[in-house]
Amino acid sequence: MGVNAAYKNFSIGLFFQGISNVDIYAYGEGFVPFQQGGTRGNLMDVITDRWTPENPNPHAFYPRLSFGDVNDNYKPSTWWVKNGRYLRLKNAEISYTLPNSWLKRVGVQRSRIYLMGYNILTFSPFKLWDVELGEGRGTKYPQLTTYNVGASFQF
Repeated sequence: MGVNAAYKNFSIGLFFQGISNVDIYAYGEGFVPFQQGGTRGNLMDVITDRWTPENPNPHAFYPRLSFGDVNDNYKPSTWWVKNGRYLRLKNAEISYTLPNSWLKRVGVQRSRIYLMGYNILTFSPFKLWDVELGEGRGTKYPQLTTYNVGASFQF
């Protein structure tokens, strides 16, 4: 969905993208720490949210964290199914059209300056990696946030 608005010489355009009612099943070496005897796997910042005798939280992110892939820690389970809904501000542009009288002497008929951004803001309960990757391993390159500043002149 998108919206465009203008007032006097200013304009703004916003485009949002999102999805609801979707799940992400977290699995694989992009997600599982200490996989294959500790030689592969990813340690995420949630590594400290694990069950221990000192922290008997039944809702810890890792219910039973251990070294290697020799136990049942990462067997298929609904425990690893995470909510993948999101709403992302995909594109935004703010611009100002300069008054014609400012540049008319040099032959410019229309001019404008603008600031554009891509993948600016994401709202999602899924925080492990870019939710838009659409897979549960987290091993793809995420969407980049990009900003552009520019000017356009019509002679």
